Amino acid sequence: MAEEEKQELELEKELESVDSKIQTAIDEVQKQFKTEIAGLNRKNSELEKELETERKTKMTDLERVQFEKEAAEKKAATLEAQQEQFKIDQMIMAGLSAKEINVGVKSLMKRPGTADELVNWINTFTASVETEVERRVNERLKGKTPDSSGQQATTKTLDSFKDGNSASEAEFIEYLKQTIGA
Repeated sequence: MAEEEKQELELEKELESVDSKIQTAIDEVQKQFKTEIAGLNRKNSELEKELETERKTKMTDLERVQFEKEAAEKKAATLEAQQEQFKIDQMIMAGLSAKEINVGVKSLMKRPGTADELVNWINTFTASVETEVERRVNERLKGKTPDSSGQQATTKTLDSFKDGNSASEAEFIEYLKQTIGA
């Protein structure tokens, strides 16, 4: 029985070692692919620029002007979209600031692109909101304790105004506003 347990432990250690080696190999391959993809993207960008330059040289003046106009319109549309997004971000920040919610500009301004970025963005945003809620709860818990000196606020009733004991018409108007809820 003891020998079987030894063999089983040795197999588990060997399996862990193999798993570790496999994970290391996977990590290296992923790193290598990321590097290669970055290089290919760079090369692709350079080739696209060369192709665009080549196309421009073969174009007539009218075609070149049209091409440049379309490119300028695309760039303008992109800039307008960025400007609109900036305005939306500013409105969000103003709304949160008005409610005294500090979730951090960075967590709002970085827009997720991939699924992983979306998950990270949600986690970051949720954590910052939770931190802000915790801060506010702690702030309220630190608040002043009620004064129990025995003095009670005097409340006016409609009867007190009927008696003529009321000091002014302004107090009556204020009473009406409070009772109506205006």
